[in-house]
Amino acid sequence: MSQKSSIEWADKTFNPINGRCPNNCKDLEGEPYCYMWRKGGIADRFKKVHEHPLHLDENILAKIPKKGRVFVGSSTDMWVDSVPDEWILNTLIKCQSHKSREALFFFLTKNAMRYFRLLLSEYAADRMWFGTTFDGTSQTAMNVNTIGNLSLLGFNTFISFEPLLADPLLQFISLSYSQIKWIIIGADSRKGKPKPPKEWADYLIADARMNNAKVFIKDNYGYPEVIKEMPFVWESGTA
Repeated sequence: MSQKSSIEWADKTFNPINGRCPNNCKDLEGEPYCYMWRKGGIADRFKKVHEHPLHLDENILAKIPKKGRVFVGSSTDMWVDSVPDEWILNTLIKCQSHKSREALFFFLTKNAMRYFRLLLSEYAADRMWFGTTFDGTSQTAMNVNTIGNLSLLGFNTFISFEPLLADPLLQFISLSYSQIKWIIIGADSRKGKPKPPKEWADYLIADARMNNAKVFIKDNYGYPEVIKEMPFVWESGTA
């Protein structure tokens, strides 16, 4: 089933493909930063729900949210190579067949190349958004270029710069020559971890403005200006 989301930019989460995320993402020092993997604290709270092999839950798939910004695959990276094509395609078909104009569906992965193997032109609809993560580590180094190429094929695309662990300027990050529509900027949420420099966000914001992309800065970044731009969701009774 779907759940009301605590994620700032999403209204609901939808996890028909669930289980413990196999990515085990690490920071620049090699320490896990994902809540699914770090010891103690929040990871323990999720253990009963997610400590099992990845699988497609048909009961959850049948209960797709009817409205709002829906983060599909919030609890695990459903685009990892170990997930069968059939599970992903079943999820995409379910979202694509959803006729309500009051829902947008967002997908996010660190394995952005898999989009090219599975996405068809019919998924380039206004209600489907495909994103990738850049955190400054070698694992995500090519993701900005990869998702930029997807955007040139007509798909709605976005980038999550969270947690932003390295200077994007020194990593030669640029949205130029792509049609990225939205970026999210956030910090490492682990207790005691320093906030990224304001200048890192300044650079990404300026780059987004030059390329007509919306910007959403999460509260955890500590940025002095509130910027919460998001893709528009049509709601009943509005123009």
